[in-house]
Amino acid sequence: MRKLRSYVLMLLAAVVLAATGCERRPMEADYVPTVRVIVKCDWQYFCEEPTGMTMYFFRDGEDTPRVISTSQVNDVAVNLPAGHWRMFLINQSVYEFSSYEFFSMNKYAQAFVRLAEIKSNWYVPSKIKSISKETFIGHDPEHLAVALASEFDITHEMVDHYQSAYYEYKTRLKSKAPDSELDYYLSAMDEYTYVIPVTARDIISTVRARIYINNIRSLRSVRAALTGMAQNFVLTKDRTDEGDVDQLLESWVVEFDEEVPTRGYIESQVTTLGLPNGVTSVEGRAPELNSLGLNMLMKDGKTLLKYDFLVGHKFQITKDESGLGLRLNLYLQEGYDKDPVITLPDVVVEEGGGGFKADVVDWEDEINVGIPI
Repeated sequence: MRKLRSYVLMLLAAVVLAATGCERRPMEADYVPTVRVIVKCDWQYFCEEPTGMTMYFFRDGEDTPRVISTSQVNDVAVNLPAGHWRMFLINQSVYEFSSYEFFSMNKYAQAFVRLAEIKSNWYVPSKIKSISKETFIGHDPEHLAVALASEFDITHEMVDHYQSAYYEYKTRLKSKAPDSELDYYLSAMDEYTYVIPVTARDIISTVRARIYINNIRSLRSVRAALTGMAQNFVLTKDRTDEGDVDQLLESWVVEFDEEVPTRGYIESQVTTLGLPNGVTSVEGRAPELNSLGLNMLMKDGKTLLKYDFLVGHKFQITKDESGLGLRLNLYLQEGYDKDPVITLPDVVVEEGGGGFKADVVDWEDEINVGIPI
């Protein structure tokens, strides 16, 4: 009986030891030595310093990135294990933008944004432009900054050196060693800290349209649509992708000719992702790839005129020089000051009717007009 009792006790002890051993191994496996990495972001080419940013760290061999959102935007410290890394960041987080939808953010080479769709009570996009899909009205994009880091390696040797200095520092801090010893190991930790300098740049461009008009004082208001603008922007390639949207130009201003008061031009500007497929030159480009459709309401409040211009080959494209880091300026012009492209008719205004204002305003809500493109 005693032998049986001793055997049972030995068996229980063995079970306890085995269980204890099984608990330690996962805890040890969870420990991954790292190196401190500091991301230094320069925002001088963005419109303003943001209130936050989100960093995406991709390590070869891992399926998902490490995503870190922070209110610190200039110098941010993170800890990374050994490996080959790529990183990009955006201002704010994906949840703070209303004009974009974000896709494939867990894949470095494929991360992209798409313009969010908006609705209009007057404009109906063409449904016959493409057999494969319908074009929709794209939002005017908000300022979105992207900063790309050069690919970098964290080696096991770097990790060993950093962890050794960190261990010695913590040991001496606990034993209340002199400041000189603490400073020595702090300096050693700084020496093995990896610094990533990046520069944030805005992904948006601008498009400006100017139309020269004769008998411009007959005009009451105007609104327009520009087709064939970029729908998608690939964040890590700094270029637009395939896919297009129609963008609305609903805010216009008027300038009258000083020499001939009945002559002048109207002008509008909106933000855009640019032209599809990374286009930065329109040399040899087909005119029908973009059209500018104008709807003009005369000052009698009844006469509505429509004009369509094929402009795929007419964009004047320059690098932005505003200092805001915008990608491109796209400029469209139809006609010239002494050779207007549109001559408006004279209209009879009923008593109490108004003329053209300095700011071209929209129609009344009850007027609902569709534009076939």
